[in-house]
Amino acid sequence: VDLLVNNAGIFVGGASLATPQEAITRAFDVNLRGTMNGCAAFVPGMVARGRGQVLNVASLAGWMALPQMGIYSASKAAVIAYSEVLAAELSATGVGVSLLCPSFVDTELVARGQSSDDLRAFGGWLLRGLGQSPREVARAGIDAAFAGRAVAVPARSGALALAIKRRAPARFAQATAFAARLLGRMGLSPGRPTNLAQAGTGAGSRPVDPRIDGVAPALQHMGA
Repeated sequence: VDLLVNNAGIFVGGASLATPQEAITRAFDVNLRGTMNGCAAFVPGMVARGRGQVLNVASLAGWMALPQMGIYSASKAAVIAYSEVLAAELSATGVGVSLLCPSFVDTELVARGQSSDDLRAFGGWLLRGLGQSPREVARAGIDAAFAGRAVAVPARSGALALAIKRRAPARFAQATAFAARLLGRMGLSPGRPTNLAQAGTGAGSRPVDPRIDGVAPALQHMGA
């Protein structure tokens, strides 16, 4: 394997303090430990050959924690931190590490994730306005991996929001606090537990089809 893509992920939404422990554990098991397990299985072979590239799929939410997404954001922030450390540790081996941090992608991640019906509806509204196609996001990730870039943020709106947070953190904190109050008016309050009876199974997102235009030939060229 010359190109490793760690894309396993599930969504757990709802008030951070009211999220059941089993949901928190599952989110970190899949989102973080899944990435770590993939690296542990394949990266040593890459190091032995002196070449290879790892593409870890995190999320913009890992940098920009948002209300009702605390557990998901924390798990993806851990993926970002792990990837940055791994890149440093592998810097002299010929193996590179790239991070793909999409924002809203038109998949079933939220619809099939563990969250309330209200939060699913809100997520669907965001997808209709800001969602990117899996094809766009996959292309951005593959391009970043082939170029050896450290980070890819596919959505321009996401890159802009991240820049605002870094340059004006206080203003960004005010904006997220306003978003929390707005969600509270919609019934998504900090103390409201996730309705597990109506929540999804946490099956998560479907992997991006590697046959997307331009990606399969590139993967074959890399020997994946």
